[in-house]
Amino acid sequence: MTVTKNKVVSIHYTLTNSSGEVMESSRDREPMNYLHGSGNIIAGLEKALEGKAAGDVLQVTVEPAEAYGERKQVNLQRVSAKHFGNPKSLKPGQVVGLKTRQGPVQVTIVKLKFPRHKDEEVSSTQ
Repeated sequence: MTVTKNKVVSIHYTLTNSSGEVMESSRDREPMNYLHGSGNIIAGLEKALEGKAAGDVLQVTVEPAEAYGERKQVNLQRVSAKHFGNPKSLKPGQVVGLKTRQGPVQVTIVKLKFPRHKDEEVSSTQ
């Protein structure tokens, strides 16, 4: 099978940051399925998969413009550590899920600050 528009595609992936640290991987679970050409995955990855065949192995670097966009300083927010399950386990660069009034969002930890009182703060960006 060749990856083309309107084909259901199954892939395993490993997402790493610019330092090569593994951020997420599907290797320990079922592959990710998506409908190719429908915009269900980031554009840069979809472009890289176009025309590939079953069994192909590739390494793709996706620039922010073809992923989720450049980081916007205006989206930087301070978030109380009480909103995270285990704030002491957080690290800068880590992507975590956060429940908000508008629903769940993924945030990237950019800075950690642990004051001595219980209202610790964690800075994050969407």
